[in-house]
Amino acid sequence: MKLSLKTTTDRAMAAFLFILFMELSVAIALGVSCMYDYHFYASDYRTYPVQAAFEVKSGAQLDDITEYADLTLRKARTQLSSIQQSRLDAYAAAFAPSATNARFTVRDGTHVLLTNETSAPETRTYQRFETRTVYSETGEPTQITIRLGVQSDLAVHDVYRTVSSIIRFAIGVRYVLIGLLVVTVIFALLILGALMSSVEVTDADGHEKRAPFIDRIPLDLLILMLLLVFSFFGVLVELTAIADVKRTNIVLWNAIILIIAFFLIVVSMAFNLSLASRIKRGHVYRNTLVFRAIARIRKLAGKGNDGYFKVPFIGKAMMTVGLAALAELIVLLFFIYSYYTNETGLLRDFHFSYYVVFWAAGRFILIPVFFMMALNLNHLRENGERLAQGDYQFDVDSHIMFGDFRQINANLNQIQVEMMQAAEEKSRSYRLRSELITNISHDIKTPLTSIVSYVDLLRSGADPAQAQEYMDILQSQAVRLKGLLENLIEVSRLTTGDIAVQMEKLDAVLFAQQCVSEFADRLDAAQLKLVERYAEEEIMICADGGKLWRVFENLLGNILKYAKSGTRVYLDVARDGDDRVRISFRNVSKDPIDVSGEELTHRFARADASRHTEGYGLGLSIAQSLTQIQNGTMAVTVDGDLFRVDLTFATAE
Repeated sequence: MKLSLKTTTDRAMAAFLFILFMELSVAIALGVSCMYDYHFYASDYRTYPVQAAFEVKSGAQLDDITEYADLTLRKARTQLSSIQQSRLDAYAAAFAPSATNARFTVRDGTHVLLTNETSAPETRTYQRFETRTVYSETGEPTQITIRLGVQSDLAVHDVYRTVSSIIRFAIGVRYVLIGLLVVTVIFALLILGALMSSVEVTDADGHEKRAPFIDRIPLDLLILMLLLVFSFFGVLVELTAIADVKRTNIVLWNAIILIIAFFLIVVSMAFNLSLASRIKRGHVYRNTLVFRAIARIRKLAGKGNDGYFKVPFIGKAMMTVGLAALAELIVLLFFIYSYYTNETGLLRDFHFSYYVVFWAAGRFILIPVFFMMALNLNHLRENGERLAQGDYQFDVDSHIMFGDFRQINANLNQIQVEMMQAAEEKSRSYRLRSELITNISHDIKTPLTSIVSYVDLLRSGADPAQAQEYMDILQSQAVRLKGLLENLIEVSRLTTGDIAVQMEKLDAVLFAQQCVSEFADRLDAAQLKLVERYAEEEIMICADGGKLWRVFENLLGNILKYAKSGTRVYLDVARDGDDRVRISFRNVSKDPIDVSGEELTHRFARADASRHTEGYGLGLSIAQSLTQIQNGTMAVTVDGDLFRVDLTFATAE
């Protein structure tokens, strides 16, 4: 989903929504943090939060019970004033069993001074004991022991029941809050991305607008100013921590954090919008003090792209991250040393804010760098997607790219050129496929036409001698058509991979000798002299015997069809290196070969373009496919009228 923010009103609304979602995210994060402190995400989430809350509430009630006991003792010893009596009556009403879930007993020594117990202490879900000191009118101290507990049933609607209900609700939504936090952050980032993409740097006529003041500030100086702002507010947060505002008044502390977060969100949004404007103007890293200094040094040195700028991209990334990590480690070790050597050795006396400033500085130096890298990668991704979609005519924009990203973009340009060439090759492939269909039609049509013609002649009433001749021709054409269809079926199975392969160890020399012996008579009849040269030692290969036999059959059959009579045919079996075996067939063609060896392995390809020979143009293609499924290779070489096929297999060892 791409948000379109075309008007000023749209951008203002988007900015408001960004701030709103970020403030919601901070508020939810504060709630999650508080719940984490009270063990809502720990294994004791059902007991600890209730006990901790009751601890806080009962602490205030212990003070009231102490004053209640003090007034009771005073009344037993002297006359109370009207104000004291009204306070005593108020305590009596507040601690009545029907008004509170708290149950307490106050003992003056061994005597029970006060109590509102209505059941055994075993029914308490929470219980604590305190020893307090009260003073009589004469100033003599009296030690009292208070046992305070909370009823398990929480039958009375008081503060304990309210707190317990809130905690149960919080337990139910504790993980929902985390999900909601993720959602609000994602929405805020999406809106920020839309705001950044909607930044306009050109007017309606396409001319670049004058950059606002914030965009003319050098980027590294702007980042430094941003760090100072973050550091200032970080110090404010630390001051609230030192004052222990979070423990004493968590509402005030949350309000302070939300106010600080609001200012930081606004500042961060302004920085990101300025960064987007700089990126679109193409001067992100050029408008920095560091770049200007480096450019001045390089100009004075006159050394071109030496040193860091010549390091490969991975090296630059490792150097940058490594140096940043080393600097951060040094700072961390320094502050650890400072912490352990401060005068008191206490964390509250350690100036942690300084380390926070250094840590934030490192992050805000690296974040723009990685943000620029992400933008460059996104630009490269868009260019790659265009290439993947077949758009080879677009102009690749590289004005915001730098360093290795520009080189990668240049590589994409090269790919673009090669893809255009591939598209032309694809067009050529379509043409070849059309020729392939034509060739198939021709090779099937020729025997079918002959069969139909001679069937018609037989029906017209030929004499027995002619009929026999016609029957022989029909049988020959039928056999030819059957062979073509069988080859087509085999090609189809090889293409789809629907063929089983049974690999086994074979003696290459012995296998070649057996295959050649089957063709000896036919070679002699074709007046072809076979010259065999085999390795002296045994050479074992891994192959499928049946499939390898078909490869030999196709190659030798090809030689019988196309070799020139009265010439020699060579068959060599020898090692090719330590772990390969080469089987070579060579012969002299009786007709000129006007195509390359690679083209001869295409289906229905023949050396004679007129297609007057009896072959189908499938033999070499089938032989190559069968060789490949046996993990071998087949190479065809043509040199004038010399034809050569090399089969290569791995040795069984």
